[in-house]
Amino acid sequence: LTVMGKPALASLHPNHVLRSRRWTECFRWDLGKFFRHAQGKLNWQEPEIVLDPTLSELDAALARFDSLRSIVAADTETVGARGEEDKLPDPDTCQLRCLGLGDRSFAIVVPFLSISRGGYFRIPPAPARDRIRNFFARHPYGLTGHNINVYDRPVLLRHGMPLPDYDKTFDTVIADHVWDSEFPHGLDFLSSRRLDAP
Repeated sequence: LTVMGKPALASLHPNHVLRSRRWTECFRWDLGKFFRHAQGKLNWQEPEIVLDPTLSELDAALARFDSLRSIVAADTETVGARGEEDKLPDPDTCQLRCLGLGDRSFAIVVPFLSISRGGYFRIPPAPARDRIRNFFARHPYGLTGHNINVYDRPVLLRHGMPLPDYDKTFDTVIADHVWDSEFPHGLDFLSSRRLDAP
């Protein structure tokens, strides 16, 4: 991120840190990250992202994940019941907008609900669902995700793509509650603290 041609990162206001000392560690983390960013030394590379893939691109991505022999990240994006934008999504009634799968260098996002394009997809939802269901069933290295076991699991099950058993899924929200119970557990905050993403 740059502002007026200079490197910039968002952080806590120093007065807030002085008044609430529990944020000192986070502020130090942000300062270290900022100095690495200013020196061009962040340990981060933007992943390649494929949006609305073709069937062959989805097949290639799933084969790539299988060949890596490592855990794969999964995340759903949903909207309220019947696709209503203003309703808080409930895992038991929401519509699945898209599913993303990825690792540190590559991600693929498969749409299942399109509001802006009138329902046109490069892959019809049924073949995409079948391939992803088979991938979940056969991938022995497991999946990780933010709230994957509490929210994504029932959503994907309802949409015909059940996740592997709990022993093959790692939920970053639950883990962060154990590691840092005092701090927020949102994906933006967690990513900012745990990754060198700018």
